[in-house]
Amino acid sequence: MKLLKVLLPLALCFLLLAGCGKKVELAGWEDYKDHPAQDVYAGEVAAPERIVMTRDGREKNSFDKGTETYEKIVSTLGQLIEAQLDENEQVKDLGRKLDGTKSGAKLEIGVWLIYEYAADSYAPVYFELTDTQNSVVGIYSPIEDSLTLHGFWSATEAQELLDYLNKQ
Repeated sequence: MKLLKVLLPLALCFLLLAGCGKKVELAGWEDYKDHPAQDVYAGEVAAPERIVMTRDGREKNSFDKGTETYEKIVSTLGQLIEAQLDENEQVKDLGRKLDGTKSGAKLEIGVWLIYEYAADSYAPVYFELTDTQNSVVGIYSPIEDSLTLHGFWSATEAQELLDYLNKQ
């Protein structure tokens, strides 16, 4: 009986920790050296093998190719990128390119979607979704020894996607 009193709380702790999801970490620069990195700057983002959703640094869900949620994410983010490329071409004289600003990605804060690829393909691309009105959706990709933020605005579509994912 005494053994049960000790083991039961320990078992509950392990169950709670298991439910929190594994911790996510940013890919290192070396992960981008051994195979071609995507040219996110030019607006090219290949469809991933799997999409991982994180919240405050922990994996919360993952979506495999072919699922309805996967298709919704890829479609929505693709539309956001296309809209920004159009705006940049018309207003910012960038042509069909996304802005690039060196920045540090903090996966331990907020909601992130990570496009994961096969090891011999591309390295991950990170999408940050903030839950504020007029939220910036940030795409992070490698450049030199850090990541580059390609930011764009879309209050309604970004918020709709976040709301959709919160229901999953």
